[in-house]
Order: sequence, then structure tokens, then C-alpha cells
Amino acid sequence: GAGRIIGVDLNPNRFEEAKKFGVTDFVNPKEHDKPVQQVIIEMTDGGVDRSVKCTGSVQAMIQAFECVHE
Repeated sequence: GAGRIIGVDLNPNRFEEAKKFGVTDFVNPKEHDKPVQQVIIEMTDGGVDRSVKCTGSVQAMIQAFECVHE
């Protein structure tokens, strides 16, 4: 299984609910000066192995792809 599951949301109140589903880390893009994908690359020492996007936002989809290992 996954050793680390990173949730991304603009609403910090969703982290507590996300923990019930296995989220171990949470990134709120509003709390960073860098793009969210850069934050995730840095916090994972190079990027994630898998990325799942659950939103209708095209920008979020692009960010999800950009934080995966090359």
C-alpha cells in the first residue's frame, strides 16, 4: 500500500475528514508562494509515484501530472 497519501485542497478544514480516508499529508496551495506541484516535488524528494485527480479543474489535472516522477 501507499506509505504516504497527500491531499490537496484550498479548504484546510477538509484535512480532518480526509484523514479518515488515509490522507497522511495535506497541502493548501494558498499557503505557498510556489506552484503546488513544486511543493509536492520538494516534500517528496523528487515527486510522487502516482497521482489521482478528483476535480473538474483542468488546472488541477495539469498540476497532478506535473508532480509525478519523470
